[in-house]
Amino acid sequence: MSFDSAVTSELGSYVYALRDPRDGKIFYVGKAGGREGQGNERVLAHFEEAKVAKSSPLNNRSPKVLKILDIWDNGKEPEWFIVRYKLPNEDTALHVEAALIDILEISQNGATTNIQGGHGARNHGLLNQVDVEALKAEPVNPSKKIKCVFIFSIQRAIEQGLEPYEATRKSWKGIGKFLREKSSDNLDMYAVGVANGISQGAFSISRWKKSNESKNNRWYFDGSAVKEPNDLHQKNYLSVIQKARGYWQRGGYLVVEFEGNGEFKFLRGFSDKAKLFKLQGG
Repeated sequence: MSFDSAVTSELGSYVYALRDPRDGKIFYVGKAGGREGQGNERVLAHFEEAKVAKSSPLNNRSPKVLKILDIWDNGKEPEWFIVRYKLPNEDTALHVEAALIDILEISQNGATTNIQGGHGARNHGLLNQVDVEALKAEPVNPSKKIKCVFIFSIQRAIEQGLEPYEATRKSWKGIGKFLREKSSDNLDMYAVGVANGISQGAFSISRWKKSNESKNNRWYFDGSAVKEPNDLHQKNYLSVIQKARGYWQRGGYLVVEFEGNGEFKFLRGFSDKAKLFKLQGG
């Protein structure tokens, strides 16, 4: 199946959705078109991809392809819809796509099979009531030197209902190696849990313990909340995270030293441990 050239021209840049006819749920959202001769039949290409995948190893099939094959195996056909078309540019299509992925995940529909999250989620993505309040958070910029601050992503844990302390304190890989490397420095250590770039909690670490999951080399800490007001809690950490974005997006946690003069350096998460970076507002 393919589109007539007239249809392709009319569609332009568009956003589409694939639906499972058995339960009426959207299982994939995508964008197409927008560049001459590129991608205007993208919505149909998924079915060709699934046909080819029938002869490929099972572990090479994406969740989307597995869903399409499952629908076919049950004697049904996946349904598809053009959600918005003749969009002014590709960037608009990306944002429409991202908005649909976000809202479907928190609706009765549930998460789609998209492997990647929506475009611009970090700077323009879904916000709940707490997140909106956090938008007014000032950039982190401690007024005094703090030699060791662990920065953990707790986005998923918070969404699952954990309180900031429990979400931040466990359980993390590679802590033992870091502690051994810093054992002679006698550092006061702090931890912050970050969601949507904002610290949801800041804690003074009293001790690290090895988890019972010892074979996975995971660690957790005991500690207490840093008393208010402080320079670490309810702050915007994006100016720090963006310097090690690739490492952060791969699930790594960061350890930094704040110099107290508007600068910081990485103890973990960046190759050059001596390089100083400017903080926002620093």
